[in-house]
Amino acid sequence: MKKTGLFFLGIILILTMLSFSHWWGYHRESYHRGHEAWKKGDYKQAEIFLKEGASRTKDQEAFIDVYFYNLLLLCDTQMKLEKYDEALKTCQEGLSVADRAYRKTSEPNVEMLAQSGTLYIERGEFDKALEVLKEAEQFSHTHPKKLVAIYNDLGTAYAGESRFEESRDSFEKGLKLSREVHGENHERTRTIQKNLGDLKAGRLQ
Repeated sequence: MKKTGLFFLGIILILTMLSFSHWWGYHRESYHRGHEAWKKGDYKQAEIFLKEGASRTKDQEAFIDVYFYNLLLLCDTQMKLEKYDEALKTCQEGLSVADRAYRKTSEPNVEMLAQSGTLYIERGEFDKALEVLKEAEQFSHTHPKKLVAIYNDLGTAYAGESRFEESRDSFEKGLKLSREVHGENHERTRTIQKNLGDLKAGRLQ
């Protein structure tokens, strides 16, 4: 009798684990499909999967990380599709999630702040870009690769506001750090070098 009871208990445990694994995978499936489509440059398909993933995980605290990363990649995807109004709503929701789920200095919070800054630059709202990028800079000193990108965006935003000295200072900080973090021939380093050169030549306004 005891062996029979243990046998059935084992079956129940196995079925429970299989059910949990399926449930867990279900909530991550759309994000992974969206990420794969994004890597291939199929942004329309990525948007579909990421919206689905966000819908599946919204208001589920056990999957708040999955929900957040759906939003982060969805914001970038919508920017690439030039859906800036939708991207702004996505980023604002992402910042709300980051604010309640992560420390200010955590990488997810810095990622979403930086993403928001890039979005505001794309929209030509340089004052708002500076606001979120300065906050991102404040919390990103333990994330040097992200800080490189933030300095580059700060340089762009300052130039958009005709604050050229501050723009040059940001680009120079970004260039110095990029050389340390990425190396002289990295794409990010070359991008900042070009932006700094354009600024000095009066081509970046």
